[in-house]
Amino acid sequence: TIEELGYKYKNSIHNNILSTMDMDFHLPPRLVHQVLLTDPSELESLAPGLKSRTPTFSEFQENLFDDNNNNNTNPAHIMKRAYLQNIKKQIDDTVDLQPLHNLLLELHKAIRALVPNRPDLHSFLKDDIGLLPEPEDAIEFLPFIIKAAQALTQLESEARSQSTIDWLKIANSESASTTTNKKTIDFMIASIFYLIDKAELCSQDKQDFYLTEVLAPRIRNTKEGLAMERNTFHAQFGKDDNDKVPPITKKWVQGLVDSCTADVSTEDLRNSPKHRRDLIKRGWIDDILFQREKEVILPEVFFMDLQHLQAIRNTTRIAAAGCALGYFACMAAKVDPEVLLQDGDKGVALVNVMNNKFHASIESYEQSVEDCVVSLAKEWAPSLGTTSTTTAMKIEPQALETLKSQTRSVLKGQSPVIKLLDNRMRDIVSNIVIHHDFEKDIPKQLQTGVKSVEKSSNKSKESVLVTKGKKVFQERGLAFYAVELALATELAAKVANLACDLYMEEILDALILDSLVQ
Repeated sequence: TIEELGYKYKNSIHNNILSTMDMDFHLPPRLVHQVLLTDPSELESLAPGLKSRTPTFSEFQENLFDDNNNNNTNPAHIMKRAYLQNIKKQIDDTVDLQPLHNLLLELHKAIRALVPNRPDLHSFLKDDIGLLPEPEDAIEFLPFIIKAAQALTQLESEARSQSTIDWLKIANSESASTTTNKKTIDFMIASIFYLIDKAELCSQDKQDFYLTEVLAPRIRNTKEGLAMERNTFHAQFGKDDNDKVPPITKKWVQGLVDSCTADVSTEDLRNSPKHRRDLIKRGWIDDILFQREKEVILPEVFFMDLQHLQAIRNTTRIAAAGCALGYFACMAAKVDPEVLLQDGDKGVALVNVMNNKFHASIESYEQSVEDCVVSLAKEWAPSLGTTSTTTAMKIEPQALETLKSQTRSVLKGQSPVIKLLDNRMRDIVSNIVIHHDFEKDIPKQLQTGVKSVEKSSNKSKESVLVTKGKKVFQERGLAFYAVELALATELAAKVANLACDLYMEEILDALILDSLVQ
């Protein structure tokens, strides 16, 4: 029965999870790396599709059939539309429901794929439905689609199954009809397409469930994840021995040791693992993230983090430019930048304009930023007169021209204020990355490697580091981008700590100690 099918499927999920825990599983190296960088309490973020909305049948049908809705340029959508039109044409040309039956077999295949190791359940759906009805009696075909949908409801999650149940209500109403027309056949074609889509979505949900509930916690909260990443490193760069020391990393560490004498003594580096770890973190911040004087060649120990490096550098670059523009707007308006630039709300308009890259040309983008900066300066100018007759102080034309020139200079990266703000960001990021203790952020049950029984709130909680970072960036006059900078700092800290966890004992400690005696 349908109920037995659902019961057996749920048992098979439980058994699959248990067997998964014992198997030697394999995941793409970059996914393993991303899991290792993700907070244990945020592993669900690795599979955002689990919380995606399921379209209703009417929405799906409208999207698929509406000839006026051709704005969707997704290749999969275009191919699906073409396939649907082809099936409709085949039925019209052959006056035969065989194409519809072939589509039903595809649906059966997709549903059976949800329980690949349970052939005893596969026979619930019958591929051989006997003599196909004539097109004028096509309504007789609908019960086979209904049976497939009933099976699917038992395999979907409760949230996903509701839209299938809603479709069943529509289908049961349709099956009460005794006549068949072209609209009925179109309904059945669209229905099978819809149910196949839902079966594929169920399959993706299943994979995402395994990832977030089984594999990711195992990778993140045990030593297996670190071992998997080290194996990837060794496969690419070789095992650590005298002949295969990563050359870029070796040169980078030597440079860090040579230039660190002012910050830490040779004796400290020789005797303290913490000082050696801090040296690597500081090198990641000063010599890579905020290196503006020379080309950065990424050490092998960060070979998975090129995209993260680019993302962090982009954030700090645009934050320095945005806050510099805010500073010049304050000077033109003759208000104290140390006060105004601590209020993130004051810079919302500027941030929005700078983030809007949809412009016909670079000149158009620069003009929109310039107009916004001038507008903000006028808005921020102190009011004159009494309370009843206040007017904004007029900014002198020469001051506005100077502001426009400064804006262009900032956008070209030529303003000395950018350097000042860049150094300020580097000091804040470096201080947080080196001194923040991630262990205090991890809930106790997750430190053990066991996922909490209670489901976490759907609302993502801000980490301790991000909260602290926002506050510091606001206080230091970088409030316009405090959130973005705090998140970038958190990512920088995670990358640095993961590199240390992975390679400190295996590679970096020895390189530092060898550099001390050269």
